[in-house]
Amino acid sequence: MTQLIISVAASADDGYGVNSTFDATNAHIKGGSEDISGSKDDFAFCRFLNITIPKGAVIDSAYLRVIASERGGSGSPTLTKVKGNNVDNSTAPTTYAGVVGLTRTTAAVDWDIATFTNGTEYDSPDIKTVIQEIIDRAGWVSGNNITILIDNDGGSDRRMVFHSYDEVTYAEPKLVINYTYSGGYPKIQMF
Repeated sequence: MTQLIISVAASADDGYGVNSTFDATNAHIKGGSEDISGSKDDFAFCRFLNITIPKGAVIDSAYLRVIASERGGSGSPTLTKVKGNNVDNSTAPTTYAGVVGLTRTTAAVDWDIATFTNGTEYDSPDIKTVIQEIIDRAGWVSGNNITILIDNDGGSDRRMVFHSYDEVTYAEPKLVINYTYSGGYPKIQMF
């Protein structure tokens, strides 16, 4: 088994959109819901570059690792869904419409958070199905980029807030992937 740990590497590669506003330079990223009505969802994204997983690999486990800033709002718990941008080679969104409009993977994993304490490192639940769906795409090649998305999942007035690449005190989000690859192409018998 091989393990990759990839950090967000640039300011533009993580951020969020909320209520028609886009922010990729804030020190914090928000995922969840901004208000009681649930009408102001936070759409968080983290883009990871140069994912060196060969086509045909089996994802054994994967998770997003973040350092918490806070769990804002008054509702409980924070209800989010982790998905991926379902494309061969992800590019970073640059607008609110861009992050909201990213094509999501069919695979999705619940990340429901009861506590989220500033400065504490948290791992998402296992998102291997999300990563597997992306690397199983016909156009996937080793070295492509993957974007992980955190969407509201029915919660109201409760969001997870974690530190971004632009935070100077805490580390940026990381994607941890464990995979197995048997290598090579199938043998061809000659008669």
